[in-house]
Amino acid sequence: MLQIVWHTIETVCSIRSYGVLFATAIILATIIVWRKWIGNEFSQAYYNKLLVITMVAIFLGARIGHCLFYEFTYYKAHIIEIILPVTIVDDNIIFTGYQGLSSHGAIVFVLVAVLLFSKYYNVPILFICDVYAFVVPLVCCIIRIGNFLNSEILGISTILPWGVIFADVDTVTRHPVQLYEAVGYCLIFISNYYIEKKTVCGHGVLFAYNLVSISLWRFIMELLKEEQSQSHIVLLTMGQWLTIPFIIMGVAMFIHYNSKHR
Repeated sequence: MLQIVWHTIETVCSIRSYGVLFATAIILATIIVWRKWIGNEFSQAYYNKLLVITMVAIFLGARIGHCLFYEFTYYKAHIIEIILPVTIVDDNIIFTGYQGLSSHGAIVFVLVAVLLFSKYYNVPILFICDVYAFVVPLVCCIIRIGNFLNSEILGISTILPWGVIFADVDTVTRHPVQLYEAVGYCLIFISNYYIEKKTVCGHGVLFAYNLVSISLWRFIMELLKEEQSQSHIVLLTMGQWLTIPFIIMGVAMFIHYNSKHR
């Protein structure tokens, strides 16, 4: 099972620190889900099928989301680079791996995949969402560390003593915003253990909590990032606009849950 996960990631990611940590995050999440829920609550056969569907959804969503929301101007003129892990420079094809991935796109595609899976196999969708939500902050944390090591998703300049210079980019001292995000996601992951013990998995509470907490933290951290999107967005960054629907969705789920369990 883990070999399938690793080889899939090797195929679509450039094997640098980011690619290795991305693979590590997915494998750790797979192990945690396997140990906590495979058995009476969720059969191995169902999980293996769901795992394959999820992997495909993650990479399709992450890639398409990035190209659509963050670098649309470039990729509309380089469509082949959306599909293939290459960059074409002066008619020369250079293998680079898929360097642009969007978490928002991945989430949307995974939610659609989970919905279709639950309908086809008659598995409660909120149970799957709660199970996945438990490990998502861990995945986000490790990926942001990979972004830091790869000098990606840079913070704005700062005079604070812990500012970092990404020498392979420029000589500006910047907020290590990738690490700020990673710490926040790590704390959310730890808090999931407490919430999971206090609620029944399958009611959507854990899923709603993670939608709101992760999205809010991402929204705040966007204030310390350089703008990633090529498109000008009024008032907020593209990353902030994309988090708002998830916050609304999480709050709506909390309200619905409370109205049913008064």
